[in-house]
Amino acid sequence: MMHKKYLLSALLLTFSFGIAALHAETYKVLFANSNHIKVGKHYIKKGDVINEKDKILWSSEREALKVVSLSSGRIVVLPAKELQRNDSKSISDFFRKTKRLSTRSFRITPPTASDSTYYLLDTLLLRASKPLRPDEKVQALIHLNDETITTPLSITSDGRQFILTPNIYGGRMPIPAPVDIVITESDSEWRHYAYRKLHIVPLPLYIDEKR
Repeated sequence: MMHKKYLLSALLLTFSFGIAALHAETYKVLFANSNHIKVGKHYIKKGDVINEKDKILWSSEREALKVVSLSSGRIVVLPAKELQRNDSKSISDFFRKTKRLSTRSFRITPPTASDSTYYLLDTLLLRASKPLRPDEKVQALIHLNDETITTPLSITSDGRQFILTPNIYGGRMPIPAPVDIVITESDSEWRHYAYRKLHIVPLPLYIDEKR
């Protein structure tokens, strides 16, 4: 009788592990700024698919990955420094330890690690509160010390998202800085702040050497 109980417990445990593995999210790598990021024994590159529970091994705190969930379409930027600070070993570990980090949709929501910090790797998409009209002009105002740099922003074809790239720095060295996004009408002085004082943290687009 005792043997049957142990056997049943073992089967239930095996079944539960199987269910957990079945429901684990998988992510496709959209961007990797280093050739030295490993999952298991393999170096990660654009197009690779990883499991949310896979252990990520970094060689530098300056490294970062941008991935998209294959089930929900959400995009996530994974900065090595942030994961190491929280002692996170995997994507699911990172989500658990930073409860505010999650992006709901690949198409409409930007990758973010907190309510106010946005990581800029190659591109960053920010949702507009309503579709923008052709006569509306969008600009980014980035505040660098005592200087404010104003650069035009592109929007997605459906007019529902602002597209930020490292070009918002106007050729200056990208550094963490507050950014406003302003909408103006071409035929009037009307001005609207879509976003105020977003804390943008730029990440290097490529790390050449293993640190």
